[in-house]
Amino acid sequence: MKNFCILIDIVLMLIIVLSAYLTRNLNITVSDFTFSVAFVVLLSGFLGFSMGYLFDLYELKQLNQQSFKHVNKAEKLAVISEENEDKVKRLEAKIETLEIALKEALKNK
Repeated sequence: MKNFCILIDIVLMLIIVLSAYLTRNLNITVSDFTFSVAFVVLLSGFLGFSMGYLFDLYELKQLNQQSFKHVNKAEKLAVISEENEDKVKRLEAKIETLEIALKEALKNK
């Protein structure tokens, strides 16, 4: 998938560069300002790719935060599970001690 996205990016860049090359002799005049169409095409392409890159960075940051939350939750559950296992072992040890004491008490009667 990553290679496919890179290929699409390259093709789109080539289309933008080709469009700029083909329109290099065309000009746009807006209120006493004259712009080359090639410049406008290249600037639009650059801004589009920049916005896409920033959007991808934002999405990556969001995914990393979600991943971090899941890791923390899993670690907390593991700690709780270990604490519960320790409680069970302590209770089993107490029960065993009480059973031994009960047997000795009954034996001594």
